[in-house]
This record gives sequence, structure tokens and C-alpha cells, in this order.
Amino acid sequence: AWHPTKCQLAVGRMDGAVDLYAGGTDEYSNNNAKSGGGRRLHRLHHHSSPVRAVAFTPDGQILLTGSDEGMLCVWDVNRPNGPALVHHVVLAHKSWILDVTTIDKRRFVTSGADQQIHVWSLGQGYAPLHTFHCDSIPWTVHANGSNERLVTGTDHGWLQISSLNA
Repeated sequence: AWHPTKCQLAVGRMDGAVDLYAGGTDEYSNNNAKSGGGRRLHRLHHHSSPVRAVAFTPDGQILLTGSDEGMLCVWDVNRPNGPALVHHVVLAHKSWILDVTTIDKRRFVTSGADQQIHVWSLGQGYAPLHTFHCDSIPWTVHANGSNERLVTGTDHGWLQISSLNA
């Protein structure tokens, strides 16, 4: 996931870590510039299984990560001493978290291999605000530009459209 205001990239890893990289050519270290990669700024540890879902909030203050163990983590990426874990939900999904996307500055959505889509609010605790059930696995989920609807792509190639105003 690209940071919305900084030239940084967050990448989930198979070992459960999340790496934050400098993304601009002016920020590459000499060694990495030759191989075409960015300089790693931070490595975040809290998940114990592969991290598939990574997204920044629109203001870039928060990084959201989701993993195969169903854990959701919320990171404050603007701390002076580096990113810090500020919240986590151990069983946000009963299976893999496949995608996370933001709706607005406070709300975000996760989709999981448990055939559920959860709408969350930062600072709202350990339970989703709303849950949508799917007939198949929702691999990807996005909010439309007006933040009124969610569009989900499933493993059967179907699109599911859900209203956030209901």
C-alpha cells in the first residue's frame, strides 16, 4: 500500500512482518538503488502468519494490517520514534484476512476467507460496526468515491455491492 502523502510503501510479508519502505528515487540507498529497490525504513512485528492485507488511512496517520490468523492490527505510523501498534483484534475474522480498505478517515473494511466483510471504526473497540455475509470468499473490497457503497470481488468472479447507508 502506498502512503497517501509521503513517498512510502507498506508491504506485508510471509513471515508475519510488515515492512515500510522509502519509495522515491531520492530516498534510495546506494546499495538498493542498483537493484531497483527502496530503502527499508521500519519492520513491524505482531502477526505470526502471512500478512495479505495492508492499507493506510486517507490522512496517512494509521496503517491497517490483516493476516492469515485473522488478526487485524492498527499502527500509528507518525510516532517520533517510529511506528507503534495502538490496537489489535485477535480474531477479527475466523480465517485469513484477504483485504483491507479505508472508507474515510475513521472507518475501514476488511474481507476474509470466512466469507464475511466487516465494517470497523477506529477507536470503536473489538467488534465491527456491521458485518456483510457473502455466498463465496470476498478476495477484494473497495469503497466507492462517495463512500456510500462497498464493491466486493469474490472467488467465483462475482461482484457484490453493499450499501453503507442501510
